[in-house]
Amino acid sequence: MNKGLYVLILLLFSSLEIKAQTNCDCYERLENLSDYYSSIGDYEKSLEVFEQALQYKEELDWHNWDYRQLGVKNIQAGNYDRGEKALAKALSMGYDLDYLKGNAVLEKFRESEYWKRILNNMDNYRKKYQSNLNLEYRLRIEYLSGVDQSIRRNLGKILSDSIVMEIDSMNWLAVKKMVAEYGYPSQKQDGFMGWKLSVFFLHASMYSEEMNKEIIEILTGAQEECLCRKRAIAQLIDRRLDWKEGKPQLYGLWNKWEDKGKYSEIWEMGALDSRRFEYNLLNLEAQSKIDKRALPVNYKASEYPEDYFCGWK
Repeated sequence: MNKGLYVLILLLFSSLEIKAQTNCDCYERLENLSDYYSSIGDYEKSLEVFEQALQYKEELDWHNWDYRQLGVKNIQAGNYDRGEKALAKALSMGYDLDYLKGNAVLEKFRESEYWKRILNNMDNYRKKYQSNLNLEYRLRIEYLSGVDQSIRRNLGKILSDSIVMEIDSMNWLAVKKMVAEYGYPSQKQDGFMGWKLSVFFLHASMYSEEMNKEIIEILTGAQEECLCRKRAIAQLIDRRLDWKEGKPQLYGLWNKWEDKGKYSEIWEMGALDSRRFEYNLLNLEAQSKIDKRALPVNYKASEYPEDYFCGWK
C-alpha cells in the first residue's frame, strides 16, 4: 500500500475542504439526513428534514429531483395530495415517469386516484417541460452520448485501449466546449440538470491528471451554485483510485459488484468519517442503513462536527 499516493491525493483536493458552511452544503447534508430517516422508516421526520433542506435554496432554483423527493417523501408520510402536486411539478420539469412506475415505495399510491390524475395529465407535463428546454444544448449532449454508447456497445470488444482513450479525450473536449458556451446545465436556465454529463466525466477522469483536475474544477464550480453535489466529486475520486490506480477507495462511494452487501476496501478506516464530512456525507454508520451494506469490522463511527446539520438537532 503506497501511503504517499493517498497523501498526495488528499493534498490535491484539499481546496475542496469545508472552510465555512454554504447554503449548498446545508442543503446536501440535510437531504442526506432526510434519506437516512426514510431508510429507518421515520417518514415524518424525513419529510421535515427535507423541507428544511429546501429552505437553503431559492424556490426558483429547485429542480425536478427536488420535487421528486418532496413528492415521494410526502407520500411516504401519507400526504397523497401534496405528494401528487410535487410529483406533477417534477414531471413538468422533465423527470422520467418510468422511474415512478418502478418505484416500490409508490406501490399503493399508484393504485389511487391521485396517480390516475397524474397519468391523465402527462401530455400537459411534457408540453410544459419542452417549452422550458434549451433544446440545442440538450440535443448536443444526447447526440454525443448516443454516439459514445453506440461505439462502446457495438465495437467495445475490438477497440484497443489507445483508441478508447482517444474517443474519451475527444468527447471531453466536446463537453468542455459546451460547458464553456452554455454554462453548466441548470433546471432554471436550460430546463435540465448536468447528470447527463457524468458519464463523460467518469471516462475522462481516468487519463491525465490535467484532465482530471479540469473535471474537478468544473464540478466544484457547479457545486457552489447547487448544480451538483460534493458527493459526485468524492465518488469520482474513489472511482479513479479503483480503476486507474487499483487502490482502495477513500470515501466508500465506489463499491464493486462482487462486494454487494458490503463496502469494498477503504483506506485508513479511522479517518474515514472525517474525510466523508468534507464532502457533506453522513458518517458510514448512517450511510450503511441507506446503502443496505454491512459495516466493515474495523469501522468506528465518528461524531458529526458541531452544527454540521445547520441548526437541525
